[in-house]
Amino acid sequence: PPDTTVMLNVRMRAIDAQVLNPVEVTGQRMSARLLRDGFYDRLEKGMGQYLSPDKVADLAGRVQQTSQMLRSMNGVVVRCPAVGPCIVRGSEGRGPGTGCLTLWVDGMKRRDVLLDELVSPNYAYAIEVYSRRSQVPQEFVDPLSRCGAIVVWTQSRAP
Repeated sequence: PPDTTVMLNVRMRAIDAQVLNPVEVTGQRMSARLLRDGFYDRLEKGMGQYLSPDKVADLAGRVQQTSQMLRSMNGVVVRCPAVGPCIVRGSEGRGPGTGCLTLWVDGMKRRDVLLDELVSPNYAYAIEVYSRRSQVPQEFVDPLSRCGAIVVWTQSRAP
């Protein structure tokens, strides 16, 4: 499993031993929680847009509201009034059910609340954005809507 160190002692006879150059292994640090919740599997499939924990941490110090982290996302429009939380909408399509994004926080669908009312930038851990319903993974599909989804993972249960 990730974040696990394994110590291994190997004994060799002197006549069989060869001196090898050091080997350096590098890899991406993975959150056990995000791994368990399927974040990395969805990231690998590439159907949406993703802000990793490192990217969210980097952005958190440069924005006032969590929704501002989404400004670079394709298919997403972020409008921030002078006072109050920003409004996040999808920019895809026309007609009923287009342009809407269902909010999920820590795997739970949230109704009638804005992202910035629930999650501050320093509390966000990772973010997934699916701007069209056809991109939304089954676990985040709202069967009663035609919306895309914003999935936010918070620091509350990290790592």
